[in-house]
Amino acid sequence: TALLARASAGQGQIVTITGDAGIGKSRLAAEVVRLAQRRNSIAYGGTGQSTGQHTPYLAWRPIFQAMLSVNPDLPLRRQIRWLEGELEERAPLRVDVLPLLGPLLDLPLPENASSVTLDAKARKGALEALLVELIESAAHDVQAEDGVLVLLLEDLHWLDPLAADLLIMIARAALRLPMLLVLTTRSSEGAAWATALTDLPYAMTFHLEALDEHAL
Repeated sequence: TALLARASAGQGQIVTITGDAGIGKSRLAAEVVRLAQRRNSIAYGGTGQSTGQHTPYLAWRPIFQAMLSVNPDLPLRRQIRWLEGELEERAPLRVDVLPLLGPLLDLPLPENASSVTLDAKARKGALEALLVELIESAAHDVQAEDGVLVLLLEDLHWLDPLAADLLIMIARAALRLPMLLVLTTRSSEGAAWATALTDLPYAMTFHLEALDEHAL
């Protein structure tokens, strides 16, 4: 409740839940999300995959597909028009880098005159800046309805490097947003994203352990 109150006030909160497989991380995270949803919040979720550690931003794919209301059944031309409208509303200064969303959304978006000139480093920077701006827009939209934006990312021990970089950027932006970021992982030891989060005063970690049978 206190976490949601602070998030509602525009002070984003980050909760990391760690523990062995099967210990109950997902159940606890789901309960946090349900509690937030009872208070007019909107939640999006993604999961790291053991087979997807070489697929850029894979854990974020379902989050942005849902946030942008991507409909894979529509013809590509209609999807492009839809996405252009979404960006014009949410990130009007970044419409020219729309093609960079292609791999993330799993859509064959054609390059344009702006995106084709960008090298790999510039493409990464432009894409991540766009994604953070989309998160900011979504958070403020939810705040207008007296709720918070909840992002649930699970199984971060299988997070690909680019997804981890984006997590760090969004976590840093969360300080000024009505947002709750809920993370689950078996272990965060040595992970770059976990090291970055330890420096954030609005981030906390809960470690779940199995009950000692001798204590029962």
